[in-house]
Amino acid sequence: MSVKMRQSKHRDLILAILNSESTHPTAEEIYNKAKKVIPDISLGTVYRNLNVLVQHDIIRQVKSNDQTVHYDGNLSPHYHLFCQTCGKIVDIFPEKKLHQKLIDSVKNSGATIHYSRVNFIGECADCTKKKEEQKI
Repeated sequence: MSVKMRQSKHRDLILAILNSESTHPTAEEIYNKAKKVIPDISLGTVYRNLNVLVQHDIIRQVKSNDQTVHYDGNLSPHYHLFCQTCGKIVDIFPEKKLHQKLIDSVKNSGATIHYSRVNFIGECADCTKKKEEQKI
């Protein structure tokens, strides 16, 4: 049974911040941006609203290698690259056929998938480029 979620100005603002970001912000980063618009918003309010949005599958939590919780407003099928050099979390969008083949492989094993989460660990394009330039 799905419980309806009330609309609120705080939740709307948090969603707007998340949807304008591609950086997978933390609750504190969202709070700092929200405070510029609603000065009396509290960090607790941000956390509560993020939890409600996660529970209603409107956003997802993404844990970095150091277990810091980030938030992702993009629910389309995609993977994450965790940069070990700068800490950035980069969205990787697979070809639809590749993603479906992976999903089918799991389903063919008899398992049930609720949602998928694939992570890569390495260096982002910017850090890779910087390392290559340093070699020259």
